[in-house]
Amino acid sequence: MIDTRAHFGFHADPCTREIRVEHHHRLPHYDDALEGLLYTVQHRQSAALIAPAGTGKSALLRALVDQLPEARYRVHYVKVTDLSKRDMCREIACAAGCEPKGSYNWLVR
Repeated sequence: MIDTRAHFGFHADPCTREIRVEHHHRLPHYDDALEGLLYTVQHRQSAALIAPAGTGKSALLRALVDQLPEARYRVHYVKVTDLSKRDMCREIACAAGCEPKGSYNWLVR
């Protein structure tokens, strides 16, 4: 089997989904969004990142996590594509270190 990295002179595997944050191509709108998210997190506010598929939401969130000090922030990834609203609330509660209690109706009031 041929080693594609050595054959083509690559330093890393070019066929992976996980591109290191320092190798991301930075665009002005990307930096603006990252700056806004950092401000939001640092001021303990909430935000929603909504955009079409393939526009860099996950890459932006990885860049955000990369800039947050590990000693101060604990980050959890909750994949919500196949979760019901009730299960999503449970996942968020568990990630926040809370034991989910009560009914779904009380969780989303």
